[in-house]
Amino acid sequence: MLFAPAAFATAFVGPFASALSGLAVQRQRSGLADKLGEIVAPGVRIVDDPGDLQAAGACAFDREGQPAQRCSLVEDGVLTTFLHNAYTGAVGGHPSTGHASGGARSTPGIGAHALDVAPVSKAAPADESAALAALGTGLYVQRLSGSVDAASGDFSGAAKSARWVENGQEVGAVQELMLSGHAFELLAAGPTLTRERVRLGGSSQLPWALVDGVSVTGA
Repeated sequence: MLFAPAAFATAFVGPFASALSGLAVQRQRSGLADKLGEIVAPGVRIVDDPGDLQAAGACAFDREGQPAQRCSLVEDGVLTTFLHNAYTGAVGGHPSTGHASGGARSTPGIGAHALDVAPVSKAAPADESAALAALGTGLYVQRLSGSVDAASGDFSGAAKSARWVENGQEVGAVQELMLSGHAFELLAAGPTLTRERVRLGGSSQLPWALVDGVSVTGA
């Protein structure tokens, strides 16, 4: 199954980013709590780059005035750090990573600035067309409308604007299908990402993703 960047964001990147929060980890609400230093997404690199001037989240300092610097979150599939503000850093005995978020009238939260998700391999599919060719025959999901449990990683919903693909070519639209899966388990199985990424919401840069193991539960 091929996920377009918007669908990949909903089903996978959203819950993964939420699970990186130091507060979620400390409150046992993160599916990645015990995965630090382990392979969580083989062949994947995830960086948060607040210095990306094309991103809406570009900044020099976070909500608490801490320096916001480029931060490698996943290196060659290995989870390298969680996101911390001053509070969670103090609780966990870690320095703030410069990820305090929110406005001046609220208690600082935690959030990434501008995620960039990309494959490690230079042999990864170049773009959407190459990803379709790699898919061969299967389902191309452009949007996903449904529910995502950020704590567990479970997602389910209707595939929107889905297309059936044969021999790497879109052959027709597909009626709404109900999809379900577990984001963390599917990422751990090693998705195939394109080198080309698109910027969503003025912030994150996300690729097309070939994923195996998503369940089609109904139509």
